[in-house]
Amino acid sequence: MGGELDAATSPAVEELIRRLIDDGRTHLLVDLTEATFLDSTALSSLLACSRRLRRPNCGMAIVVGDHAQPRARFDLTGTREVLNVCGSREEALALVEEPRETIDTQRPPPEGQVQLRLYVNAGTPNTARAIAALQELRRRYLRDADVEVIDLNERPDVAERERLLAVPALVRVAPPPVRRIIGDLTEHQQVLWALDLGATAEGST
Repeated sequence: MGGELDAATSPAVEELIRRLIDDGRTHLLVDLTEATFLDSTALSSLLACSRRLRRPNCGMAIVVGDHAQPRARFDLTGTREVLNVCGSREEALALVEEPRETIDTQRPPPEGQVQLRLYVNAGTPNTARAIAALQELRRRYLRDADVEVIDLNERPDVAERERLLAVPALVRVAPPPVRRIIGDLTEHQQVLWALDLGATAEGST
């Protein structure tokens, strides 16, 4: 798949992937090495398809090329780990063929207390929604987590120091390594995956 993946082209891509899944394909590699642009619509389509393969003995990985914009889209939204974004076909194939149980259930939880930091801009309408979503996430899956909310209106220096290009941004500060997700926090499983907290969450429910 090449060129620009946006609101005009992503529906066809999603339909193709869905058709392959409906036909019984359980291991998919999506080659985006020739993609020059990826917007939020295309990203949502890829996430929707990936969710359908989050079950035992299934998997999906994405290969990106040297174009900066698609790579930046995955990094800024914190979906690189969620979507198994790889830099080569070999890496993606090895990841897709790995048994799903190994990826999900045998991964040890991170050691130490989970510390989360939510960066928001109180002047935007998404702030209240992000805080409510985080509170619900903590109630359901991460009851022992330490949570801090930082308003960048009051701390503008933090945005530059932490290289925050968009909000709301939820960051797993501890235990290391640092993980982050930017944008919608209402899809709890997506958030847990992006923050690499799947095993911890399973033990909290």
